[in-house]
Amino acid sequence: MKTAVFVIFLTVLALPGFAQDAGDFTVTQNTSGSVVITGYRGSAKDLAIPPAINGIPVGAIGRAAFRNLALGSVTIPGSVSFIGDLAFADNELTGLVLNEGLTVIGISAFANNKLTNVVIPDSVTAIRYGAFNKNPVTAISISSRVAAIMPRVFSKNALSEITIGGRTEVYIENFEPAFVNYYISRERQAGTYVKTDGVWKLR
Repeated sequence: MKTAVFVIFLTVLALPGFAQDAGDFTVTQNTSGSVVITGYRGSAKDLAIPPAINGIPVGAIGRAAFRNLALGSVTIPGSVSFIGDLAFADNELTGLVLNEGLTVIGISAFANNKLTNVVIPDSVTAIRYGAFNKNPVTAISISSRVAAIMPRVFSKNALSEITIGGRTEVYIENFEPAFVNYYISRERQAGTYVKTDGVWKLR
């Protein structure tokens, strides 16, 4: 029995991409074989997430992995398909680059930052509750593949320009009633909606 336990222990340590070999990142490996970043111990404030660690693709950012680290900007590579809840919350982000390949943005993933402009890649299909809550966002661009924007994704923002795909379902908790009413009156037409002197118009 002792021999069997010893063999299993060695097998775990031999897994590629195990945390002690990930440099500034702590990681786990999921069942599909890609890396999930679970934490960061580096000092960079303008951060580019690597597309691979030890030759293994970075497929996801784990829950609260980069929370409250005073980050100023972050670039997410196209290898990442999932950003977990609170992953980049409570930082000082003014710059954010999301690349094609991303499909899910988790609950409050970028909440309480300093973002003013957000571009959602066409590959994204789900933006979860409060993802960009408490940011001074003035402009957003949302792909037509996003079927619904869950409540409070953009609450407590300062939106004056919204580019949105056709027939995306919006919740009134995300946007001011004036936009929602106008958007519905235009039959959820795709395009860029701009607010000038308090009035929304389709550009």
